[in-house]
Amino acid sequence: GGGSVLGTAKAAAVTAENGGDVEGLIRGTHHIHHPGIPLIAIPTTSGSGSEVTPYASITDTALSNKVSLSHDFLFPRFALLDPSLTLSLSRRQTAISGMDALCHAIEGYWSNRATPATDALALSAAELLLGQLPTTNRAPEDLTARRHTMEGSMLAGLTISNARTTAVHSVSYPITVFYGVSHGLACSLLLPSMIRFNSGSMPKDKEQRLLEALGCSSMPQLAELVERLQAELELPNRLGDVGIGTREVSKIIENGFRP
Repeated sequence: GGGSVLGTAKAAAVTAENGGDVEGLIRGTHHIHHPGIPLIAIPTTSGSGSEVTPYASITDTALSNKVSLSHDFLFPRFALLDPSLTLSLSRRQTAISGMDALCHAIEGYWSNRATPATDALALSAAELLLGQLPTTNRAPEDLTARRHTMEGSMLAGLTISNARTTAVHSVSYPITVFYGVSHGLACSLLLPSMIRFNSGSMPKDKEQRLLEALGCSSMPQLAELVERLQAELELPNRLGDVGIGTREVSKIIENGFRP
């Protein structure tokens, strides 16, 4: 399945071998000490990259909180990528999933935890996703584009397995939990603004490598490129487009920016 299904399977697999329940894992009353049941992850979306990550995102509905469990024992034993399994996705779901993967790639690149190895993965992922998502939208049956998009998602997953995600994902969580906006779309809404905000925050040579790889001359131009992609994919690019007004911004800030 997609990230939610794979994350559920990961959490269930470790819970089965460590006792307690998932609620205990996300609230810290139970801990992971042993490997879980061996898991074969077969993604049916090109977005989460969960088939190659040690994370399982779980929503605690009682506390209105979304938590990402993180442990090496959450890595699936095997990952099988078959792009034909994504052919039944709608254009919208393909677009939203793909934007989540693009966020993984770009966030992983500017993360403080990034390394030369994750940078290489991130750039490869971002190039694939920016190049192939328009094709998957125009020609949903194009299996080559589907394969490249799935590969981009997987590479982005490997990126965040080591470099992790950053503010885009952190701020997306309250947008999903409180306002019901799907995860990939919540991330997509935030990406252009975060690109502009982070302009100049990376070492100049590193920022230049990102821009050159994606065919841009500045971070604001990269943000515009992402906005054009959103428009081509027929995705909203403002909070107001998903029913979130200015009164809700303070709640998003309070819950999205935490140590």
